[in-house]
Amino acid sequence: MDYYFGDPGLVALKEALDIPVVGLNEASIHIASTLGRKFSVVGVGGKKAEGLLIEKVKAYGLEHKLASVRLTEIKVLDIKKEFDKLVNALYEEAKKAIEEDGADVIVLGCGSLLNIADILQEKLGVPVIDPGLAALKFTEMLVKLGLKQSKKAYPKPYVKKRTK
Repeated sequence: MDYYFGDPGLVALKEALDIPVVGLNEASIHIASTLGRKFSVVGVGGKKAEGLLIEKVKAYGLEHKLASVRLTEIKVLDIKKEFDKLVNALYEEAKKAIEEDGADVIVLGCGSLLNIADILQEKLGVPVIDPGLAALKFTEMLVKLGLKQSKKAYPKPYVKKRTK
């Protein structure tokens, strides 16, 4: 599992490994697309991360299901010490995503947003996806089904022989 919401090493891992490989973003937004008509990504990292997340959604072919990306300015390294403030900020952004952008599913846009999905889901009344748990369960499903990424889509990289 590539445990960063931007899925930066996902393609390389899928090429190199012969076991199922799933990214946080990849699993989360695909699950979200089955649970509602539109989803929003709500997370941390501020405006600078917004473009990256939108591009990933496009790369996975789900831009037509994306209602919005709404990110707080709280930094990942401050999640633990700013937990209550973070939960409130995420709640406000998720509420706007639902009321203003038409989202009916919320995806938390960071693997470090632990113990938050259930809190928000209860308050918002819509599915809220924890990306770490989603990727783990998605990977477990692939293992149980005996499936892994296609080597036609993700061939092993060519390895050059070293010479002296």
